[in-house]
Amino acid sequence: MARAFHDSVRQVARQDYTEDQLRAWSPEILSPEHWQRRTANLEVRVALMGEALAGFIGFTLAGYIDLLFTRPEFVRQGVAKTLLREAEDALTKLGVTTAWTEASLTARRFFEAMGYRFVREQTVCCGGVELRNCRMEKTLTQGGAASARSITLKRSETLAPQVGRILESVSARLRRLVPDAEFHHIGATAIPGSLTKGDLDVLLLVSPARFQATVDVLRQHFVVKQPMNWTSEFASFGDDLGYELPLGIQVVVKDSSADFLLFLRDYFVANPDALAEYNRLKSAHAQEGPEGYWKAKDAFLAKILAARPR
Repeated sequence: MARAFHDSVRQVARQDYTEDQLRAWSPEILSPEHWQRRTANLEVRVALMGEALAGFIGFTLAGYIDLLFTRPEFVRQGVAKTLLREAEDALTKLGVTTAWTEASLTARRFFEAMGYRFVREQTVCCGGVELRNCRMEKTLTQGGAASARSITLKRSETLAPQVGRILESVSARLRRLVPDAEFHHIGATAIPGSLTKGDLDVLLLVSPARFQATVDVLRQHFVVKQPMNWTSEFASFGDDLGYELPLGIQVVVKDSSADFLLFLRDYFVANPDALAEYNRLKSAHAQEGPEGYWKAKDAFLAKILAARPR
């Protein structure tokens, strides 16, 4: 934890603070005893990647998010988002109605993306040096974790202007980065009349020989998504902040067992009755939160894929 805090401050926050401010904020790697005292009155959760500590969060049961730090090598891999959601779920179950934090200038954009409202900028003194941070707040929905993160759906055609602009930008960018990959627009925003969460998915089809090289390139430019689902034929990336809508990028080996996303898109375009049924299922499970929503979707799609002609 001491190393994660120090490295995060010194490396991740340097874009918004001077060297003097960074040294005052974290002058050295402090002892385990210091961190035991520092977190004695906090609820602490940690995120592990294999055996490595990727990040941690510390919060009070009154709703104050005191600490949230990710080690630099795990930044933009969903670590902070997962930790914050876990803390919010715990607070929601306790009946806490508001979460608040004093976010660094660096973390402000992340918290805004997670639904926090900017209240005011503050100046604090640390080691005799002034640092600015941001008071931010979020209203927590009561009724449990699923209710707190219920999914709002909209018709795909209402997002057409944003989708068009994003596709133009992303397709050009990806063709520069991985020119030998096939680029396709997939997911709900590619299906007229579909209900969508409001994100945009694209597919990159590559040869087996180019899969790892493609993954290595994208890892340098986008956030790793759902690494637990990765295989030797499938990987996923994204960017939740850089475009008008959250962006998902699926990398798939062409003609492999993971190559079914284009089939699903074309299936729903060609079968309006199936699309209507899929929309009804989405609406019915949206209030269950991501876990229930995805479980219902996966079961529905599995039946379609099981009946796919070989």
